[in-house]
Amino acid sequence: MPRFYLTLVSLLVVLTTANGLAQTAEEFGVQRLPLIDQQFQVQPFQNLGPAATGVPVDQPLQATPFQNPSPAAGEAPITNGPISLDGSVEETPVATLSDFLGYRYSTSSLNWIPGGGDQFGMFTIEWDHYQKSGITEGIGSIGVGMSFYFLSGPIQTDMPPRVFDFSIAYQIRKQIGPLKFDIASGVLVASDFVGSAREGVRFPGHGVGFLSVSPTLDLVFGVDYLDRADIKLLPVAGLIWMPNNDMRFELVFPRPRVVFQLSDHYRVYVGGELGGGTWAIRRVFPLGDDLATYRELRIGLGLEFVQKGASSALEVDYLFDRRLQYTSHIGNMNLNDAVMLRWVTRY
Repeated sequence: MPRFYLTLVSLLVVLTTANGLAQTAEEFGVQRLPLIDQQFQVQPFQNLGPAATGVPVDQPLQATPFQNPSPAAGEAPITNGPISLDGSVEETPVATLSDFLGYRYSTSSLNWIPGGGDQFGMFTIEWDHYQKSGITEGIGSIGVGMSFYFLSGPIQTDMPPRVFDFSIAYQIRKQIGPLKFDIASGVLVASDFVGSAREGVRFPGHGVGFLSVSPTLDLVFGVDYLDRADIKLLPVAGLIWMPNNDMRFELVFPRPRVVFQLSDHYRVYVGGELGGGTWAIRRVFPLGDDLATYRELRIGLGLEFVQKGASSALEVDYLFDRRLQYTSHIGNMNLNDAVMLRWVTRY
């Protein structure tokens, strides 16, 4: 019996203490939780007061579109262009047929003309001094070119086994309204470097304009100064016509070319140009120093692979009207037609 009374007294003390704590919490502003069996309703959100921008109290807040903040000094601007998973900006697509190239642009090649005996052959490693295609930045650029020619035949005359070209040139391409122009001026030394190379110094250059008369048609005009022993100057005239995005007709003398787009990365083309060169050489005694000029006309068919910033092509050329001439006129000869295999890269 005493244990029953002790338990009852303990229960009364606990209830009294809990009631006192609840009254104390209410005095400090703490509200009791609602009962479990009561239903709750979500009240719509209301602004507690006008914002700094002046939004009225009775209007709901509206989210504003994100805007790129202005970059701090020395930081790259934030762009909306697509990016890859590694954070780099997506690559620019390959050049199209409608892109402006210029009259002459950076080219390197390996050329092989089979020869031997009285057949004049040649293996060439060359890269020229021209700038990459397209409009140039600033006031233009200076380029350096080198070419190495390994000759075979003809035994009827005494051409050296090797001749070389070294060149440097300044080139600029700009656009003023509908007119684009390509101007270049250079110095070239062409010789076997056995005898005097003074007669092998030449000053090639060109000045060519492109006038857009419609989105698909450009008129081309100007001059091409070769400064060769056989041909000094050639006029440049014609037009560039693009009837659609997959065909380009460069009907321009003296370097016509027609290009057909096969797929995103492959093209086929047919073109023609004047080939050859002039070199200062040392001939057998008693002829001494002389100036030799090799001339050819080319018609070529090429399959071109196009990628970002460059294109590479396997080309087969038919060579005709081939001549070998000297300023002394001793040993001049006409050469047989030939075929040239060429691997060429254009930038």
